[in-house]
Amino acid sequence: MTNKWANKRASVARRRTYPGRAFAVAAAICIAGPLVGGLYFIAGFGVKELVGPHGYRFNQFFEAAIYARNLIIAAYAIGLVPAVLSSIWIGRITYLHGSFGYGQAVVAAILMTIILPGIVFLMSLAMRGAAIGRPMSYLVVGAVAALIGVLSALTLRWMMGRLGFFIGEPS
Repeated sequence: MTNKWANKRASVARRRTYPGRAFAVAAAICIAGPLVGGLYFIAGFGVKELVGPHGYRFNQFFEAAIYARNLIIAAYAIGLVPAVLSSIWIGRITYLHGSFGYGQAVVAAILMTIILPGIVFLMSLAMRGAAIGRPMSYLVVGAVAALIGVLSALTLRWMMGRLGFFIGEPS
């Protein structure tokens, strides 16, 4: 006869982990996170640039393409650090549990985008030797970054669930 408590302790000690899923989730966050954030930025602030005050003109398409390309490059330059930090945190949760929830994605996005005003401040110091703008402008940057980060996190979590990253887990 076996001791059921000994079996229970042994099963807890051999907890199942999900290293493959954790790596896939972390890679998806690092690669697609800044891209999705940049697309939200373009959608929110670039619509006026795409249409213009006098309607559509043929040369506006090329101007808009250059504008979008530059914004995506800037999105990777600014958003890669929060994406890497979020991927480490969310990757650990996925490693231990096999999945992560929408609430965890939102919390990770908010906490990791708090550092963006600091990144902008340090970039301005490096480029100009002095901080640009007033302290309130860094709060505005942080608020916009948090909004874009939350929208990106929710979009990526939804996409990962639909693409089958969490097979056998509730998505």
